[in-house]
Parts: sequence; C-alpha cells; structure tokens
Amino acid sequence: MLHFEPNNLAYKIVDILSITGEFPTSSLYLVGKERVVKALVKKLTQFDNIRNFHTEINSKLLLLSGKGKQKTIKLYKGAIPILKWIGADEYYKCTFRNSNFPADVAHKERNFRIAETVAMCMAAGIEFRPYMLPKLQLDRRIKIVPDYPVIYLSRELKQIGQSDMKKVMFTRVTGLLFSGGVGYAVYNTRNSLMKWNGNGECKAKYYLIDIVCRNYVSQEVDSAILFGKTDEVAFTTLKENEKSRRLGLRFDGIYQHIHFIPLNEFGVRQLKIISIPNWKEKLLDELFEPEIRSYERGLFVYDALIDGAYVYSFLDSDIVRLRKFKMATEDFDSQTKAEVLCFPHQYNFLKKYLGSSVTFRLLDLSIVEEGLGIK
Repeated sequence: MLHFEPNNLAYKIVDILSITGEFPTSSLYLVGKERVVKALVKKLTQFDNIRNFHTEINSKLLLLSGKGKQKTIKLYKGAIPILKWIGADEYYKCTFRNSNFPADVAHKERNFRIAETVAMCMAAGIEFRPYMLPKLQLDRRIKIVPDYPVIYLSRELKQIGQSDMKKVMFTRVTGLLFSGGVGYAVYNTRNSLMKWNGNGECKAKYYLIDIVCRNYVSQEVDSAILFGKTDEVAFTTLKENEKSRRLGLRFDGIYQHIHFIPLNEFGVRQLKIISIPNWKEKLLDELFEPEIRSYERGLFVYDALIDGAYVYSFLDSDIVRLRKFKMATEDFDSQTKAEVLCFPHQYNFLKKYLGSSVTFRLLDLSIVEEGLGIK
C-alpha cells in the first residue's frame, strides 16, 4: 500500500505533474535522490492500493512513454481522481483536457523545460501551483502577487488580458518569478545553446514589465534567471553572444543581469539565495567591509579593492556582469591584479572563460548560506 501524504516523494511527483502534465525521466534527480526516485517511479507504474487519510483507491499512479531522451512520466488516467486530494483536479482537467500530449520533439522540449523549472522552484521553496496563486491582470495597478517567492509559468502569463502579442511572445520564456520586490524573467535552455531572438525577447520583456507594474511592487524587469544542465551551456552562451555585433540581439542588450543557475542541487541552493529580499546587497555586505567595496562607482565592474587587487564576486552567477568584468581585465597591464571570488562548482567554467589573467578564491556555499540565514 502507498500512503499518499504531503512532502513524500509520490506526493511531490503528482504535485509537479498536476501542473506540467509530463516530466522527463532524465531529470528525475531534481525531485530527489535519483536511485530512490527511479525505483519509486517504477513501483508507481504498477497497480497498488493508494491511501490518503480516510480515502483509498486501487490504481497505477504513473505511466511511462517514449524512449531515450524523450522518455517521460505522466499521470495514469485511472489515477487522475487523486488530484482532488491536492485540490488540482479542476486545473488539470481544464489545462490538459483528455491528457493527450503532443508527441513531436519541439513540444516535448517545451514541456520538459517548464517541468524542470517547476522542479527547481519546488526544491527551492518557491510557490509554483497556479491554483494556489491569485490571478494576474492588466486592467489596473494593484498589488496582487504575494510577498513570498512565487513563479507564474508561461501558460498563465499567456492567458492574461487580450494582448495581441501573447501568441508569439513566449517561445523561450518559461515563467516570471517574483521575489523580494523583483520580477525575474525565467528561461531554461537545458543542454542547448541559448539563442536570443533580440526583437522577440524585447517584446516579451516589455510585456513582462507591464505585468509586474500592474501586479507587484516593482516597476522594472531588468533581471533574468537562466537554467542550464551544465556550466558548459553558460560558456557556450557567452561565447556565441560575443560573436554578435548587434547589441539588440545579444542577451546583454536585453537584460542588465542574467543569473545562470545549473539544474542540480547547487542550483537549488543558489535559487534559495536569490529568493531572499535584497539578497545582492546582503551578500556583498557579508563578503566585504564597507570601506573596501566599490558600490558600482568604479570605471569598470568589480566589487572590492583589497591590497591593491580588484576583487570581483561571481557568487551571484551574473553572466552579464561577468562579461563586462572580462572585457575590463583584457585591458589590464601586467601590474594590475584581479581576483575572482566564486563557489567551487563554478571554478572550472570561470577558469575556462577568464583564462589565467586572474586568480581565484573559492568560498564554500554553506558559509554563504549560514551568513544569509538559510537553513
């Protein structure tokens, strides 16, 4: 017998599928320990008694379909009544109708990007369930979005108002994250190179700004979160971006800050940091004394001046600032010292991108979490 209770693995899987419809088996490690989750998924594809407090049904819970990278898990149709137990039945029925999902690669990739985004937000404690969130609107300026971290997925964003752009805008944006008074456009490029369609992304950004201004305390969307499977994705994205001479078609011509978050446990922990109000200032205050900080007043991008060395912190994973820092170091003479502060899991990527012109200081992620009060 399976006991279906909040916060156990089966509950988490159903919670995600109630919003995404399907989930890639290759990314099950985002839900929990991969070996344990895969064993549970296999068990849930077999008939069993499933119990929730005083209610019990006999059914499979999950269905496996597809092969290789396209292999996916879905809810078994006979188990859909279970969604009543978590209050998601009406949303699921309205969104996925007869549980028929497009089989073409493009649609699956789109669904997988959203599913992985949801899994990361769940692990970081960010509310992602549309049926638990107030509806967004474009009719007036009123604070609707809660004060705690939440994400509205692209499916919900497309349903706001009567904008003529909404049918073509969200080919890449997977959601809009609200946290600490800031709205972040959210992207997930998985294993692929992030290709920025400057005109399309700018239109999407202006629409997101309108949503934020009319539903939240912020007046701007100048930051984005970019999920990717590995740091190699960030490296390739940066190198390809540098090839374009048209600023409007580059990511640094669209957003002032892009925080690259890997799709793994380190990424979840970084996402928790981003969820803290005023997290950037708090982070820099933890790292540097006021008298050595730059406060963005220097002639180039750096965070502190220590013993004659310009120190740059990549703990925010901001690849736009990183590119600006690299451009500055390329003009340094042999006497100018530059240091980069980073987490150990960021080192290989930064070493490959910045080369030997800078030195590195590694800081354990747990030290930063303790300083910011993250448990």
